[in-house]
Amino acid sequence: MVIVDSKQKLEHLNKLIDEQDCLVEVIPSDYLNHPCVNSISLIMIQVKEEIWVVSYNHPDLECFGEVEFCFLNKKYVVDSKNFYHYFDEPNVMDVNLIAYLSGLSLIEWRNHVTTTHEQMYRQYRDVKNCNHLVPLTKHLERVENLFEDVSRMLGQADFNKECYEWYNNGAIKTYSRLENSGIMTNGKYLEHFPETTNRPTKGLVYSEYNLYTSTGRPSNRYGGVNFAALKKEDGTRESFTSRYEKGSLVSYDYDAYHIRLIGEQVGYDFKDGSIHEELGKFYFDKKKLTKEEYNESKKKSFQLLYGGIDKEYLGHGFFKKVDGFVKEMWKEYKKGVVKHPVSHFEIKNLENPNPQKVFNYWIQHTETTRNTEVLKGVLDYLANKKTKLIMYTYDSFLLDFDMNEGVEVLKGVQMVLERGNYPTKVMVGKNYSEEVNITNKLTT
Repeated sequence: MVIVDSKQKLEHLNKLIDEQDCLVEVIPSDYLNHPCVNSISLIMIQVKEEIWVVSYNHPDLECFGEVEFCFLNKKYVVDSKNFYHYFDEPNVMDVNLIAYLSGLSLIEWRNHVTTTHEQMYRQYRDVKNCNHLVPLTKHLERVENLFEDVSRMLGQADFNKECYEWYNNGAIKTYSRLENSGIMTNGKYLEHFPETTNRPTKGLVYSEYNLYTSTGRPSNRYGGVNFAALKKEDGTRESFTSRYEKGSLVSYDYDAYHIRLIGEQVGYDFKDGSIHEELGKFYFDKKKLTKEEYNESKKKSFQLLYGGIDKEYLGHGFFKKVDGFVKEMWKEYKKGVVKHPVSHFEIKNLENPNPQKVFNYWIQHTETTRNTEVLKGVLDYLANKKTKLIMYTYDSFLLDFDMNEGVEVLKGVQMVLERGNYPTKVMVGKNYSEEVNITNKLTT
């Protein structure tokens, strides 16, 4: 261990990491706060076999300046998405991504905390910047154990390099940018989530996308709030509003999203208009559907695509192509693996696999690959605007719209989302629960 207790030592460390790859752990000031609203207490960096300890705010050690990471050399971190909230650096290597793609256990920081950490976190749970109270030596003990686990895991890792590049060089940074937007709350937030540790900072709360799920479809929660499961019915959506005095929340919801994604993959072109209407006319053998039949059509399509296609429906060209696609995918899976054509994500080693389960994994990951591309497009489009993309949930994208920027901004976002014939329904409201359909107004 080397304690950086002088400017000369900091300069020596910066020279070392200019020449060598390194393993980095950022210790935040507050273990409960989201990194978007946190600060750095300590940074610990392993170069070769030596761990260097640098203080940014910790009271046990004077701060002598900031670490200067080399542009070219690799920085291995446990969670690069969080790391990007502190440092905008190239060549960051995500350790947990390597573990995830290798089928190994993820490295969890909480699994390495000392008894002192646990005592401090219990006793001072409501104290801001609690990590400043934990002695530097105990932080070092935790990080030494963490780095040992990382080194052990890296020695066992065996993963698809192309899939790693897709995540590490694109997807992770995109979701980090999305998290950085924050979501404005109102007075009802703590009424609906009284136990949350995700406390507002100037009214804003932040979410965290977990990319390392079984299907690759991200979950989204933080501090006890599941942002992917907010519902109108229980009132939780009314907790979120616009940050702007003249602002509103605008949501874009894809029409028949999975059916369109599958249609593109299998080479089936749907007619203009509602897909549910087109398929409903086939199901009921009618030229015009009632409202009940339209809703039943949506349920029927869901059942067929996720539960398996009955022979009686193979008379429709779409289902015939899907049926053939599923069978071919199952043949590939039985050979060992199905690789996604975009991300190279590998579907393999499923528990109790069958053709439909493999196909369902493929659908969800196809949704994720397109959504990741769309998210980057929208974030880039809004980069120099006040309007922000604040959340996405599977087939829905939510904006915090500054009305002073005008409706052209909404049209611009819609153009990005709808590329490739993926139409959206657009809703607006003062909060996330109130919604008025403005789709037709954006076409005029």
